[in-house]
Amino acid sequence: MQGLVERAAGMGDLGAFAGLFAASDLADVGEVFMNETDIEAGWLSPGFVLGRDTRLMFLDDALVGAGMVWSQKAWGTVHPEYRKRGLGMRLIEWTESAAASNRIGQSFIETLEDARALFVERGYELLYSSWILRYREDRHVPEVEPPAGITIRPMVIGEERAVYQLIEDAFNEWPHRTPTSFEEWRAESIERSDFDASLLRVAVDNGVVVGAVFGIHYPEEGWVNELAVLPSHRRRGIARALLASVFGEFRSRGQGLVGLNTDSRTGALDVYLGLGMELERTFVHYSKKLRDGSFPVKP
Repeated sequence: MQGLVERAAGMGDLGAFAGLFAASDLADVGEVFMNETDIEAGWLSPGFVLGRDTRLMFLDDALVGAGMVWSQKAWGTVHPEYRKRGLGMRLIEWTESAAASNRIGQSFIETLEDARALFVERGYELLYSSWILRYREDRHVPEVEPPAGITIRPMVIGEERAVYQLIEDAFNEWPHRTPTSFEEWRAESIERSDFDASLLRVAVDNGVVVGAVFGIHYPEEGWVNELAVLPSHRRRGIARALLASVFGEFRSRGQGLVGLNTDSRTGALDVYLGLGMELERTFVHYSKKLRDGSFPVKP
């Protein structure tokens, strides 16, 4: 495209990068799903290289497209005013060339038919669906007692690796998921600039961490980012108790709205609906196999 300038992002581009995604989110979904702190945590994560894993597109000095790749997932968007000019397909092609894994995919709201058409044309297939659920301000947080012998409390120093391993093992049960190192998990959780230790809560059985939930306090809502329970302790109500605990923590600080994201790989949808959460939006994740082989775990 004539006049198109492309380059990698630098830390000084963080605000513009986040602003472009926010503009797209507002146009496509009606709310913003990824802020500067979220993006910064990813950019500062070990193994992420700005000069390799990001892309910016400019027309007449205006940022019109942006993308990044991490593991098997890509994030890419074109400003609503510059769509239908071939920029979306060009961005998809870049994510494929930049991917270090054998597979790459991207999520978008299910009503975005133009995006679906681009990915299908490029040979992508629907891999899974995901849902945004919310607990509204007018809903009473249920009091859910943990099972006998289980204590729920904030994580204490020294339990970080146990919490990471619990979450990592649980998430690795999902198909097409690339493992995350401890350092990567730290960068996107306890090393976030907005990390609140009271929102990383654990379920403990006889001194052993058997469940964990990680919440993030955003100005507009509380967000449950991760939830996991050991296989040996599932179906005992621990997940419900962890959720109720972190919901209560959000409410105690005057934050009525609480949201989370889950997908069809987890089988956890009924747990959230059973607590009174409401399903608000459905996203789809389209993925493409790029080459044979598996993606190695970063050291």
